[in-house]
Amino acid sequence: RTAEPMKQFFDGAFKLAIDTKKEVIPCLIIGTKKAMPVHKPFYLLPTRLQMHYLPAVSSEGFKAPALKDKIFNIMKEHYVANGGN
Repeated sequence: RTAEPMKQFFDGAFKLAIDTKKEVIPCLIIGTKKAMPVHKPFYLLPTRLQMHYLPAVSSEGFKAPALKDKIFNIMKEHYVANGGN
């Protein structure tokens, strides 16, 4: 857990998407900051979470680091625009 809304991604899933020529479907879980507060010991508080599935992103023409950065930015923009907490 961290105060940052999202942690940086690892390359593996993006390498796999590129190697298999598959799209990546970004998915965000909104509300985890309330469910698992940073300043509390590990436990879950009852709260409503939301799953946001974003449009698929083609992996064609990308190398893993560039695809990873593109999807990270798409997800972070959506998170901020939707009052992510």
